[in-house]
Amino acid sequence: MWTLLALSAAWAANCQPLAAKASTVKGDAVAPAYKALVACDKVLAEQVFPDFLRATGDVDSLVALVNVAVDSGIYKPVAGALESVASARGEIAGAVGSGCAEHPAVVPFFQATYADSRARAFASWRDGVVACRTPEVDAWLATVVVAPPDEIVSDRYATALAAYGYHKGKDALPDLQKAAVAAATSRGPFRDVLNTIVDVIRGMGVLGTNLSADDRKLLEETLLSVGRIVPPEAAKEIAERLSATGSDSAAAQLLSVIYSDRELLYGVAGFESCDGQTVVHWAEAKAGGTHWSVQSDAETAVRAFKPKLKCDAGVWPVAVTPEPVKEASEIGAWGEKLVAEAAARGTEASAKEEKAVALP
Repeated sequence: MWTLLALSAAWAANCQPLAAKASTVKGDAVAPAYKALVACDKVLAEQVFPDFLRATGDVDSLVALVNVAVDSGIYKPVAGALESVASARGEIAGAVGSGCAEHPAVVPFFQATYADSRARAFASWRDGVVACRTPEVDAWLATVVVAPPDEIVSDRYATALAAYGYHKGKDALPDLQKAAVAAATSRGPFRDVLNTIVDVIRGMGVLGTNLSADDRKLLEETLLSVGRIVPPEAAKEIAERLSATGSDSAAAQLLSVIYSDRELLYGVAGFESCDGQTVVHWAEAKAGGTHWSVQSDAETAVRAFKPKLKCDAGVWPVAVTPEPVKEASEIGAWGEKLVAEAAARGTEASAKEEKAVALP
């Protein structure tokens, strides 16, 4: 055993001059020097990788060095390498990723970096993962996407989602639907999955909210299929997302999922205010479930109430309970709260209960 240890120490000592070259080589000479060190002592080469990294000085030399290390199975020091070159991070990562067909070890490197304990390591290689277009990386990304982590925010998972979206486009939707259901069930990065679904339908990297009729239909069908089988709080987020993108009627289709424990009974109130007085006209409002947001319908109904004050109050502001109430008695308490809030603003406040109204 002692003989083996002595031979190992002697071998390492013989490789030290090659390691020392990190302080003398520059630019395109760095990668060949590092390759020679790897051939001599891979363990030592992994230890001194940061020294050779500092010697590169330009993007091309750094990419060449990374390729030598990754091709040799040296992953850990490379995983965090981009933290020290933030200004060129995207360019370097993209160059390494775009060469993954010529350097097959890049995909195992990405896999190892995804598992790295440093949360931001994989995210720093985002442009590289996006640029790597091989069946191997897509097959691996698919397994990652459909198994989201049990954490609401995950930079590494968001990076995998984005790369998969860029690679597969709308063909990624079936896996993204599975991911959404899994994330909603495990309280994982559900919002990131929803964002990616919207992005792949709109076009990855495309800014703006306009959707063609076909894309809007696809978005509604995709999100509704998820919304019908996830927990109510997740279905509510989907409905809010649909409503925000102009698909209010589609969002309303999830009302029965979100509020399966109650009827669609809201509190509505109008504020008739003038000459230091405020009358809060409140009423129960039964909705027909055709709209996710009942605000516009409520404004029409409430502003039809008969004024009580003799002065001109103009157009009444209208309030609606944030969601359907579980019990009708909650609406009266809500109306009283509105009166108290109006009085706290320095007006002479009173309430007037109106007849119940029906909303579409």
